[in-house]
Amino acid sequence: MLVAIFTVHWGKGLLATSNGVEFPLLYAVLALSLALTGPGEYSIDAALGLNAWWTPQLSGIVLAAGVVAGLACLTIRRPTPAIGHA
Repeated sequence: MLVAIFTVHWGKGLLATSNGVEFPLLYAVLALSLALTGPGEYSIDAALGLNAWWTPQLSGIVLAAGVVAGLACLTIRRPTPAIGHA
């Protein structure tokens, strides 16, 4: 969502009516809150017994890797050239 915010929605305001950062920011905050709270008692992870190895440290590593990957995509991204009208 970092890449979407900075490449498409940045500079268009906050609200979604002007194609602003509202929805991508909402999705990023929702994903972050789910990642930080972890799977619940009634999750598929709990049913499969995967809760034991998913630690808060692993969540932090995965979140940091995602942010670094998003920033790397932003730095190596080539903007599309503007098409001139004839």
